[in-house]
Amino acid sequence: MDPNDRKRIRVQWIPAHPSYGGISMERYATFLEHQILEGDAFHPSLIINPKSNKKSPLLRQFHRRISYPLKVATTRSDAIVHVLDHSWANMLAYCGSKAKKVVTLHDLIPLRYPGELTAPQVKRFQGWVGNLHKADAIISVSEYTKMEAIDLLGIPPEKIHVVPNGVTIHEVSGTAASQHSERFRIGSIGSTLKKKKSTGFRRSFAQIKKNDAPAFYIS
Repeated sequence: MDPNDRKRIRVQWIPAHPSYGGISMERYATFLEHQILEGDAFHPSLIINPKSNKKSPLLRQFHRRISYPLKVATTRSDAIVHVLDHSWANMLAYCGSKAKKVVTLHDLIPLRYPGELTAPQVKRFQGWVGNLHKADAIISVSEYTKMEAIDLLGIPPEKIHVVPNGVTIHEVSGTAASQHSERFRIGSIGSTLKKKKSTGFRRSFAQIKKNDAPAFYIS
């Protein structure tokens, strides 16, 4: 594509609203913002500052139902609108009719493994992700998540494109793992929620160590 054509394509990123205090989504949007500063061929822009600033439940509902939809409605109708968090797919309803709509789908875990979530919370989540049907294209972070979207939401497979999350190599090199000579290393990234099954993971590691295997646990 000609560089001048790229400049004419307006890409608008819609992150999770900061009033919800989602740290992982804030980091995700911030990393994308850094890419803009480094020079992105399509010159995308964030519709709102993603810096986390958690508010009361009442204010969060105000932003989700009123202020953020109004903000999204101001996007140019000819833009490519990219919702960065599937939980905010309901914003697609407020985009211009001519806008091309894209959503990144990270996971559908609450539908498969509700865990500590209440029935109303799961129903609310299901309502949000149900709006994925309104997208022209969906970016799934894994083949597994794509299959979950097909199975749980009935999304047409041709609409879903698998693009795994990237890793910045220089930020993960020289970690604690390199300070140990053990050849077998186990890494764990995530929360301690029951649905993450971290307890079973730690039990498995303890069993490995009991057998005197040269293992090192990184959490």
